[in-house]
Amino acid sequence: MFRSEEEVLSDLEELVSLNPNERYNLLYRKGLYLKGKNRYQEAIEQFEALNQEGEFEWNYYQLALLHNLQGNTETCLLLLAKTLELRPELVEDMR
Repeated sequence: MFRSEEEVLSDLEELVSLNPNERYNLLYRKGLYLKGKNRYQEAIEQFEALNQEGEFEWNYYQLALLHNLQGNTETCLLLLAKTLELRPELVEDMR
């Protein structure tokens, strides 16, 4: 059965309310979904909000990718540097 983007996002929000222990993980996946649907600004807002709750190197990596997709090279590089500051071994995953 086909679900619209808005229905999928609503489903994710419902899952968050039903599974509060999985909130961060589900909202991270929401950010990935938004990125996959080319809703870059919404995805950026999602990952930035997650970083307000607790910094996570993969959030910064996703933000870097999103800014690169928007042509914001300087911001992308700053976010990649922050990613590697938090977890240097991620350089291997960036290749």
